[in-house]
Amino acid sequence: MGSTCRGRSARTRSRLSARASSNIWFLFFREQNLLTVEQHKALAQNFGEAGVSAYQYEEDEEKVQVFDVNPEKLPTRGSLPFVPFHADLSYLPNRPLGAFLQAHVVPSAGGDTCFASTYATYEGLSPSMRAFLEGLDAYHSLAKQAMQRGVPPPNLLAKLDEHPPAKLPVVHRHPDTGRKFLNVNPIYTTHIDGLHEDESAVLLKFLFDHTTRPEFQVRLHWNVDDIAFWDNCSTQHTPIQDYGGRRRMQRIAVMRRIAETHKADVAA
Repeated sequence: MGSTCRGRSARTRSRLSARASSNIWFLFFREQNLLTVEQHKALAQNFGEAGVSAYQYEEDEEKVQVFDVNPEKLPTRGSLPFVPFHADLSYLPNRPLGAFLQAHVVPSAGGDTCFASTYATYEGLSPSMRAFLEGLDAYHSLAKQAMQRGVPPPNLLAKLDEHPPAKLPVVHRHPDTGRKFLNVNPIYTTHIDGLHEDESAVLLKFLFDHTTRPEFQVRLHWNVDDIAFWDNCSTQHTPIQDYGGRRRMQRIAVMRRIAETHKADVAA
């Protein structure tokens, strides 16, 4: 399922490159050096193009997101919003292949991140359910994520026209391995094509809840300097919003290079 590495390893790049031909869908690196913005971008560019999120904060350095949260200083007085399991930017036909996330400041307790295998969530369904889902498509929409934010920031609203809803298979194939994975999530998936609204809502709720089963998950407890890499097709993730002190994380998405994207489209 995954692997944990300690210290700076000369095998890091080869282990990451091998992810497509193995069952590894996440890698955790302990005892690293804190990355500057430029180092973080250089790390991503070893494996693809450095990506930009549709909901990038205006104060973020180019292509590197910084999540700096101290719940005690929020108007909600320590309460943080729940964030469900999701794949990043799943409304894109060619979503990011993965992401590198590093912890720069961690709270004294809490603030873990959970990762769920979408291979396992698909394979954990009954044969009859898997057969029913085959051939179904679902719509993924940036607008749904924008509405969940209450009052979306202007930079997010400006991108809604650039990213119309996308119809994608409920059971998708990984562009590298060809292995099937469950391709719905509550942040972006709006409805299943061809089903009545109530039928779609019931089925999606079942699939969303199914993803949260503990047997499909691993949980990362962060230390300062730790880096996580995850595959954005075979993995969904969620931050556990249970902490009370400051938590500062630095992340960059990794996009497929154009030649790799074309190869994946041909293979599909």
